[in-house]
Amino acid sequence: MVNIRGGESLSINERVKAVRNALNLTQKDFGQKLTLAQTYLSQIEKGDRDVTEKIQKLICFTFNVSEEWLQTGIGDMFVESDSTILSQLSKEYGLDSFEHAMISSFLKMNPTQRKALKEYVKALIAETSATNEEIATETTPDLAAMRVVNRDEEEEKLIARGVELMREQFELEKKQEA
Repeated sequence: MVNIRGGESLSINERVKAVRNALNLTQKDFGQKLTLAQTYLSQIEKGDRDVTEKIQKLICFTFNVSEEWLQTGIGDMFVESDSTILSQLSKEYGLDSFEHAMISSFLKMNPTQRKALKEYVKALIAETSATNEEIATETTPDLAAMRVVNRDEEEEKLIARGVELMREQFELEKKQEA
């Protein structure tokens, strides 16, 4: 998806069509996502019908389109948020909702939490796949040293918080899917 600028010379009706084309959607598919009939959308794109405020908001919300761009043509067509980027990556790599939540939670951790979690995961991987050449070439901590009973309290809290963040994100996305 390309973030298009320079829509000032287009009418709002033409900008609706530009959004649809940028998303590589047919009128039928675009209309279905907005709960609009294909014929109604066609009339909007031709300028035979006005683009109501409700339709503008629906387009912006559904496709992450900048309201300013849709109304005036100024700025970028799409709003790129962290969640939008992560959703695109999730789709591209076929991630399930738990994997998406895991990555999202990891990105929200502070550097200390990330480091602790990475060390724990490296140790876990090293223990379960000792023959893996990639892991064998890296220096990985001893899993026994990473066990909860041997871990200092602060590190344990960081890992627990990371896991808690992943669970929260997973539950939130599960609710959003329902």
